[in-house]
Amino acid sequence: MFKASLFAVLFFIVGLSISFAAENDDEPIYSVGYSPTYFANLIIDDPDGPTKKTTYFSLTSLSMLLRVSRTERLLTQLVYYDFKLDASSTDIGQRIDGYSFTGIYQKKFRLTRRFKPWFGIGMSANYYEITSRHTVDADGYLLTSHPNRKTDSLSYIINAGYTHEMSDAWDIDFNVNYVSPFDKGLEYISATGTLIYNF
Repeated sequence: MFKASLFAVLFFIVGLSISFAAENDDEPIYSVGYSPTYFANLIIDDPDGPTKKTTYFSLTSLSMLLRVSRTERLLTQLVYYDFKLDASSTDIGQRIDGYSFTGIYQKKFRLTRRFKPWFGIGMSANYYEITSRHTVDADGYLLTSHPNRKTDSLSYIINAGYTHEMSDAWDIDFNVNYVSPFDKGLEYISATGTLIYNF
């Protein structure tokens, strides 16, 4: 399933790249960046019961940009995460260790003379290993335990972003994503700040 999800994201990116190349005469600009990411309202579907929401800050995220015109670009991101969800007598606690590969098509809109944000849509292929699945009683003692599991998902993304241009070589990019699985998986809102180097 993960291979199929990854293929879907790659097909999305490659298809848009070919379309851009056919429609634009501008020289493409390639950029890479380091992207610390904050996750809010992070929750996962569990087949054995409900789970709590949590927040998480990832320092292990990288981004790549393909800018094909002044108003269109492709944003890809690779994120590794490792976080825990707290357990209760009804909510299943667990540790989630995994990564996601994201592709987002963005278009720039001029809202004012100086404020020109990006808005986009995209997809994300995700793979995670889930361990320490359990519930606890009111005193914090183990109530039930569940076997470890591995899963993957394909998610859709709604995106908004803004780029602060510092020089020809360096930019700071800000993005907010709403990510939700097509079927089951992680759902969250993320905020990313990226230090970008333009080639």
